[in-house]
Amino acid sequence: MGERGAGVIAIDCGATNLKAAVVNHQGVLLHRQWKPTEAHLGMPLVVKNLAGLVKELSEGYDIAAVALGIAGVINAHDGIITQAPNFPGCIDFPIREELKQAFYPLNIPILVENDANAYALGEMWLGAGREINSFICLTIGTGLGGGIIFNRELWRGEDGTAAEIGHMVIYPDGERCLCGNQGCLEAYVSAVALSRIAREAFEQRIETRLWELVGSKPEKVTPELLYQTALQGDHFSRQIWAELGRVLGIGLSNLINIFNPEAIILGGGIAQAWSLFMPEAKKEVETRALRLPTQRVKLLQATLGDEAAILGAAYLALS
Repeated sequence: MGERGAGVIAIDCGATNLKAAVVNHQGVLLHRQWKPTEAHLGMPLVVKNLAGLVKELSEGYDIAAVALGIAGVINAHDGIITQAPNFPGCIDFPIREELKQAFYPLNIPILVENDANAYALGEMWLGAGREINSFICLTIGTGLGGGIIFNRELWRGEDGTAAEIGHMVIYPDGERCLCGNQGCLEAYVSAVALSRIAREAFEQRIETRLWELVGSKPEKVTPELLYQTALQGDHFSRQIWAELGRVLGIGLSNLINIFNPEAIILGGGIAQAWSLFMPEAKKEVETRALRLPTQRVKLLQATLGDEAAILGAAYLALS
């Protein structure tokens, strides 16, 4: 055994940052590291950065496997990223095989999973879903991902691409989504959507506290700034969060009517603004979802924060 202990390396690979840890069988993060993904510079550099991170983390540990959660449509069986809008040019990319070569001479199993699926597994193992049999997990950050837990197991669908909830169409002729479709939930409920909606409103010359802070430069608007000005009572900012909640509520109603889940767990950076959007989302659910499944479902906030996807990836490897 390595002098520092035994475990698996679990990685949450986003388009901006790589977050990784050595995790033991109890779900304890023994050693954490992060580095920029540099996705905009191409997948070969992403693979190089991943390999460097794994080699650094593995020093002194007895590593049984590496598990990677990455945003995109993943063929988990073959370890292929079939498409990933936030990773330019990433179509049918054999990430597992590329990592196997990059890790050499380290010869250990490599698992690849969608990051939102990993997030759902983390919440099932040690988070808000640890006592829930079946639930749906939504991660609302740069985009909107989803994971479905059914009878305490991840449900991937026939091709491993299930739960792309962000690409549920809400408005058939709506905003263009990064996936190429129009009117996807992600185009209205995500950090990217918040910034776009604020910029569009600025074009109408609506003067608010937010306008004053960014100096009439809408490109400076961020979800964090919208959050702060909304908490300060800025009517314009609060309206934007309320509209996000309304559209989210439509999506939640669809999920409730289709799946009749015990719970829907919401996480990700945007979910930190729970008090600003969730009341409107709940109103929409009460209006649109069927009465019986609405009475059953619990709408819960995730509890593991940015450790959820890491812990979920670790759970896969340890299982």
